[in-house]
Amino acid sequence: MIQGPSAVDLDVHDFSVRVLGLPFFRRTEDGRLSQALRLVVRAESGTGGVAFTVSDGNTTLDTARVRIDEGSTLVHLFVPEVYEPSTFSLRVEAGGRRPFEAGVEVRPQRKWSVFLVHHSHLDIGYTDTQSSVLQHHLQYLDSVLDLVSATDDWPEDAKFRWNVEATWPLLHWIKDRPDRDRTTFFDRVREGRIEICALPFSMHTEAFSIDELARQLRFADELRERHDVPVKTAMQTDVPGATIGGRSNGRERRVSRGMPTRDPTASSGRTSTVSRTPSGGLPTPSLQ
Repeated sequence: MIQGPSAVDLDVHDFSVRVLGLPFFRRTEDGRLSQALRLVVRAESGTGGVAFTVSDGNTTLDTARVRIDEGSTLVHLFVPEVYEPSTFSLRVEAGGRRPFEAGVEVRPQRKWSVFLVHHSHLDIGYTDTQSSVLQHHLQYLDSVLDLVSATDDWPEDAKFRWNVEATWPLLHWIKDRPDRDRTTFFDRVREGRIEICALPFSMHTEAFSIDELARQLRFADELRERHDVPVKTAMQTDVPGATIGGRSNGRERRVSRGMPTRDPTASSGRTSTVSRTPSGGLPTPSLQ
């Protein structure tokens, strides 16, 4: 956005100012919207205190007083929302120097909806050692229960919800936490506030045998059978996709969402009844 096409460059005394409009709005006390102007101030040396004021005729709209040091400094001013290109006056006062004034065109800005997604990613051995990564994820699951409880009285669409990306940390959490926490966790899963994804971790499925692909869903089967919770989604993250065998195996094991490779023989939305896990292959997490 600093290099945006609507920018205006101004030479002000011994520093420069680039002025540009941003798609950022804030609501005023009377409920109206104002939109942002960003000033990128670049100075070869420190200038000290500088006042930036934006006006509409004789009406001062916003003022910012900042210290300008060597390098770049960002300053933000707000003007009332415009619906067509409009010109405002920018005034710059630096010390005892003569004030600088220039007209600045402000254009309408598109309004964007920004969705913040609370997320964690299981990346064993990349961001930290395996034991440290596991401890982090155990703490995440503790926090999930706290946050779900803390938002119980919030509006339905604002209540905290969480997807457990991988079952490997969940296996260890279940073994290490008291019965009270485990009971609360699975109650929340059945309530729909927590979802358990089916895979123990994200893997390069091209290296798996068909038995190994099947065995990685064994813990998901145990969760369904022992705790009567749905496990319908698989999350394969940060690896180059999944094989057709992984997709087919997921469908057969009641995992109907999230397998990233499409099986051309499958009908839209089709799921199949469970088939038992083949013997052999990789050792699989177990509740035992």
